[in-house]
Amino acid sequence: MELARVAIYLLNKKEGTNLVFNKVVSASRVRFAYTLSIQASDNRLYEAKLVVPRYNDKENDLK
Repeated sequence: MELARVAIYLLNKKEGTNLVFNKVVSASRVRFAYTLSIQASDNRLYEAKLVVPRYNDKENDLK
């Protein structure tokens, strides 16, 4: 649900709207990319494609 809220936030910033997240209708994931169908406060469906950077917490990677 956090990714859906981020997607609605970004849409609001881009379009100058004031939509609120209602629910995720469908979601799928391929590695680090997510595709969401989100219903917003205007009852329309929005498709969001988000890529989340890969995170590796190995201590050696921080050096």
